[in-house]
Amino acid sequence: MCADVINGKDAVEKTAELKPDLVILDISMPVMSGLDAARLIRTADPNAKIVIFTMHESQQVKDEIARIGAHGHAVKSAPMKQLLETIKSVLGTDKPRVN
Repeated sequence: MCADVINGKDAVEKTAELKPDLVILDISMPVMSGLDAARLIRTADPNAKIVIFTMHESQQVKDEIARIGAHGHAVKSAPMKQLLETIKSVLGTDKPRVN
């Protein structure tokens, strides 16, 4: 199941409704920040897997991402490969496939 939301409040509501395998949030979201949304999501479902995708690269932001319990983060200025690798790592799909 996949959903696209327009703000942090909607992200919290859709996550509760759909129970996705992974939630990707931006820090800068209207109505409620991605960090606040992540806190609420983790409170409602401690097993929720969250990745923060952001333009913010400061150590303070990295510390806050870790504090809220997000499983990973990627910066928007990095190649898209970083986000994909982060997602694979969080979902546990970064191991080579054997056919």
